[in-house]
Amino acid sequence: MNKLLPCLCIISLFTTFHAHALFSEVQGIDHARIRRVAMSPTKPSFMAIASDNTLYTSEDNGENFHKSAVFKDEQIAHIFIGRDPIPAVYLAGTRHCYKITEETEKIFSARSEERINYIASHQVHMYVATSKGLYYTETALMNWKTVPGLRNNEVYSINGFGNNIYLACDSGVYHFRPETGALRRLFTTRGNGAEENFKPLLIEPDTLTPARLWMGTSKGIYCSNNRGESWEKFYISGVDHISVYCLKMASLDSNHFYICTPTGFYKIDIINGTSKPLYEGLSTSQINWMDFSAAGEIYLATDKGLFKETINIAPIQPAKISLQQITKGEPSIHEIQEAALHYNSVHPDKVRQWSKKLKYRALAPTLSLDYDNTIRGSSKDGQYHFAEGPNEWGVSLTWDLDDLIWSPYETSIDNRNKLATQLRTDILDDVNRIYFERLRIKRDLALADPLSEDIYTKELRLYELTATLDGYTGGFFSKECSTL
Repeated sequence: MNKLLPCLCIISLFTTFHAHALFSEVQGIDHARIRRVAMSPTKPSFMAIASDNTLYTSEDNGENFHKSAVFKDEQIAHIFIGRDPIPAVYLAGTRHCYKITEETEKIFSARSEERINYIASHQVHMYVATSKGLYYTETALMNWKTVPGLRNNEVYSINGFGNNIYLACDSGVYHFRPETGALRRLFTTRGNGAEENFKPLLIEPDTLTPARLWMGTSKGIYCSNNRGESWEKFYISGVDHISVYCLKMASLDSNHFYICTPTGFYKIDIINGTSKPLYEGLSTSQINWMDFSAAGEIYLATDKGLFKETINIAPIQPAKISLQQITKGEPSIHEIQEAALHYNSVHPDKVRQWSKKLKYRALAPTLSLDYDNTIRGSSKDGQYHFAEGPNEWGVSLTWDLDDLIWSPYETSIDNRNKLATQLRTDILDDVNRIYFERLRIKRDLALADPLSEDIYTKELRLYELTATLDGYTGGFFSKECSTL
């Protein structure tokens, strides 16, 4: 049996079939780190993708992409596609905003001390959020105005619903009416006992319950059922305090919404407050943005590329395959974690060894050697006489016993420990995700129809995940599989 496919059981049982979602990477984009994805509201086949400094567009549902704009002196912060007869991409760079069709037109420039965060359009107005406030204009005129009540207030995102504009700012959440210029604060983060570093990052109106607003923050999700008059923490099992910077609801589904976070992509059940991580086929947990196609497919902008939801026909097996059957003959997740930490030199034991050796260092003396002649002196009858002796070796030993209590080298160890802790966390996140995705694929293969065309794709993915675990552990995974 191949070492890369240990204990892979092919079970032939009567099966029925159902559809479930997984993700596959969209090809044709040069950059790996994708910051934004946007679908056209008027032309379903048109979409736009933004990396750090390059805009890609596709007119054939993502089959082919071409570079529509490249920026050398600024990063792309946000994009959206307008409702123009000919699809136009509106793009917020960190310094300027642009309208991009076949040509690139600059439509807004920030002041020298400002940074642009977001661009949006609602009804007849366009909005630009910056680190120093909010700008808006009638789209047809492009005569930009500021909102006086938000000067020197960082605005993170903008969302419109009906005649209302909702703003997520560093000082709270605001309701804005462009027709009158009226600004009203709905939620405050200053002087109300809010947690340190608490930031409202987005406001998303509930599409099927107009009075309900969702607020994504740096510390989880909040909900208002009365248009922002009062707010409550929306507790979600597993992701209560995670940073949520993108939240979207599928059309005609009032019971769920989806969130993008630094630790993954989740489907949230509104009724019971549970979360379901969606990661099959994804090669990273860093999800930057999402959007729905007209057909309801999910597109994800991630740090490892653009991914699209695909529908996979998978069998349902009446008889169960236990976890013990799937993991038989393989090392446990704990063994793999230990191997990965040791192989990458970030195991906590290493830091403890550094501290222990540092204490021993204080017991070791400093050795000094010198080789010099000796000058001797004497006096007699009020006269001094000096004589130079032969060259001699001298040895001295000194101890600094203060190092037994505290050594200046401990500061260096603390700094290295902080870096090692962050790297250790990243490695464990990747190893856990890969290990359990591999188990899911093994189970799918064990239950799959042998005549299915999807068998090859799943086997190839299993090889890929196994090779990745070997890379993290220096070959430990396959070695242990072959010897157990």
